[in-house]
Amino acid sequence: MGEFGAPQECRRCRATVGGVQDRGRPWGALCEECFAAEEADTDDAQALREGATAPGPPKPPTCPRCGREQDRRPTGYGRYVLLEPEVLLLMAEVPQELRWFIGGDGRAVNGTGPGTQCRIAHERVCGRGPRPADLPPAFTVVWRGNRIKDELTAGAGCADPPPC
Repeated sequence: MGEFGAPQECRRCRATVGGVQDRGRPWGALCEECFAAEEADTDDAQALREGATAPGPPKPPTCPRCGREQDRRPTGYGRYVLLEPEVLLLMAEVPQELRWFIGGDGRAVNGTGPGTQCRIAHERVCGRGPRPADLPPAFTVVWRGNRIKDELTAGAGCADPPPC
């Protein structure tokens, strides 16, 4: 164990300068640069896990697969999520890790929230995506509704119909 007051070593780059300090769990001793990189990696992994992969403004809040406008919300960790518009599901029908709530500041919060209803990420129920597997029946119902919307759009002369 090092002496009291001895400079700490960054566990990632091994530097002893550059603001190395103990960042707490789960990071440990990191310099400023490595801490920023680890935070970004953690946020990226969380975004992928939660479906918060939407482009931010000024890009339009549309799904890159189906092209329909969605309810884009910022998350608390600097990413954006496209939420299924006008769809509220009972919390009992949605696994906790797939529930979204809108906070008083307009940010989307994943996991737990007030009330008995929640929102879901459009990415999981886009009609152009695969049928939801291993998810509650409510997701299949919303996906099927989106698939029908896509088929109706295709029948109206859409140049890029959904796959069958």
